[in-house]
Amino acid sequence: MRDGAIAPLQALLLNAGAQFMGPIQYSPEGYEKTFATNCLGHFMLVNRLLDDIQPEGRIVFTASGTHDPATMDGKMVGRAALPDAMRLANEGKAGKPLSPGQRYSTSKLCTIMYAYELDRRLRARGSSILSIAFDPGLIVETNLARTAPPLMQWAARTGFAKWLVKRMGVTMGSLTFSGEVLARLAIDPEFADASAKYIQSCNGQWVEQRSSAMSYDSTLARKLWTDSEALVGLPSTVQET
Repeated sequence: MRDGAIAPLQALLLNAGAQFMGPIQYSPEGYEKTFATNCLGHFMLVNRLLDDIQPEGRIVFTASGTHDPATMDGKMVGRAALPDAMRLANEGKAGKPLSPGQRYSTSKLCTIMYAYELDRRLRARGSSILSIAFDPGLIVETNLARTAPPLMQWAARTGFAKWLVKRMGVTMGSLTFSGEVLARLAIDPEFADASAKYIQSCNGQWVEQRSSAMSYDSTLARKLWTDSEALVGLPSTVQET
């Protein structure tokens, strides 16, 4: 892209994610695998590609309602912990580790805080690039729970399970509608003012929501960002001003 052979990116969609059940696992770099996959990989990709995004391009971070302990989504999975990158990267190496659900919900809290902190840094340097947080809702048809026991995977896909979690107040999405909203966040003029906002796909409609109280803590977000820089060994292209 930088030699002009490929046009600058219109959007960067950070959608890769995983929830690892069972014993704690680590990446080849030695970092807890949930945090490495859901957070550090996206963080590095943003910093490597930011200069290759169009001046008014968009960056969309796929988050989850599980980050918020005040919602049924968060209560079902496990309360998100503090967004401490150094601890999360080394989770389980000393003391009792967070549960798989907590590791997932915390990774999604970090994802939202990355989106908000990136927006602050982009605005500080006069950039018009948007940084958006997106919750697609619970979509049981995806392969997110691929490490869960087979019986649990099967049960989660039954009509009764879908009915039950919807009745409980869990944010429900679908492959078709949530995918459409994600595509629109990337290019639709309707979302031209969506930077630093949390957009949620819920029961066939999109809504702008408040994320958890902790997600708006700029001091924690700044530390999460700088510690993530240290973990990946990559100086940020969006320094504070």
